Amino acid sequence: MPPNLPRGMAFQIYQAWLQGPHALFRLFEEAFGRQALYGLPDPDLQQREIDDLSEQIGRLQARNERLQAEVGDLQGHNLRLRSRDAELEALLAKDSHNSSRPPSTDPPWAKCTKSLRRPSGRRPGGQPGHAGHTLRLTQRPQRVITHRPARCRHCSELLAGARGMSVERRQVVELMPARLRVTEHRAEVVRCSSCGRRTKASFPSGVTAAVQYGPSIVARALYLHSYQLLPYARAAEAMRELFGCAISVGTLSAAFRRCATGLIETELKIKRALRRSRPCGRRVQASTPEK
Repeated sequence: MPPNLPRGMAFQIYQAWLQGPHALFRLFEEAFGRQALYGLPDPDLQQREIDDLSEQIGRLQARNERLQAEVGDLQGHNLRLRSRDAELEALLAKDSHNSSRPPSTDPPWAKCTKSLRRPSGRRPGGQPGHAGHTLRLTQRPQRVITHRPARCRHCSELLAGARGMSVERRQVVELMPARLRVTEHRAEVVRCSSCGRRTKASFPSGVTAAVQYGPSIVARALYLHSYQLLPYARAAEAMRELFGCAISVGTLSAAFRRCATGLIETELKIKRALRRSRPCGRRVQASTPEK
């Protein structure tokens, strides 16, 4: 071993020699460099390696682009599947309780509404001791129809001149068909005999248009919309079918706004009274006088 070789290097060479020629060559390459052992590489070989690496890089880039395109297609397909899955779940969740479907279309696993009432053991209908609300005969019917027998039920004799003895009363309560009543207001123009000038009478308050609906029609339409919770279109349809009044949706909406504007002060008074009122269910303790 040369005297100027470091001791640690000699030990590494010995260990590499024990492992075999390949380990010994790797050690020499690390110590002296590839060019010192093998010389400069062949330019043609280096160019071929560069070309091979460039071709391999091109193939990897093309493969990467194909994989990115496939990932985009898979993401779009996954999004469509999720949307379809949500639609199917929403469709399965619908039944007669949360949609307009009839109960006959409910699946077997659909929840059934169960009453919280417990059986009392009593028969249905009025119970013994119940006061009842039977219709009673009115003393002033608007229309009276008298039915007179034509012949005797026993001997078939004509009863045209016979005197009536008594009557049995039965009444039928019906709803009269509503009819529109048109009231025409005429403002007369009068010429003064003293000065010769003309004076026209004033129309009543609220009569502002040539043809308009009266308070009774507007009140019934607002009752159907605000209290019975009918939409504007159905309230207008009910007014047309029940009363023969062809009121439009726009007219009904404008009447609702006028009514709401006129009731602002009343609404504020009700709210103030509710705030000042005593809460229900609480006992107010009487204040004891101070000694």
